Amino acid sequence: SADGAAGFIFEIQQGMVDRGADVEAADDFGRTALTWACQNGHLDCARLLAVEKGADVDAASERGVTALMFACGLDHLEIARLLLGAGADVHKADPDGNTAMDAAESDEMKQLLREAGARG
Repeated sequence: SADGAAGFIFEIQQGMVDRGADVEAADDFGRTALTWACQNGHLDCARLLAVEKGADVDAASERGVTALMFACGLDHLEIARLLLGAGADVHKADPDGNTAMDAAESDEMKQLLREAGARG
């Protein structure tokens, strides 16, 4: 099941982090484990990395996309709420000037961002 797979992935990541894996390590496109977790809707992994292990919530990919932008664009509301609670910068923009608000699709997501201080 998808939930089973997500749990398995979380346990692997938790084990790696507990053994000293670099939570800021990035792939060839500048995406960190936190970015991947947020992009793919893995709330438990995002919480482990952002809250428990202190991963940089504003780290951006080579294209300037942050975990919050991914979460907003893919309508992962609980992950966006988690990131904002962990201090994600709602005003951070990519090189084209796009912010999480520009990525947000749903009214619920836009409202969450407004409550966090975003304009729009």
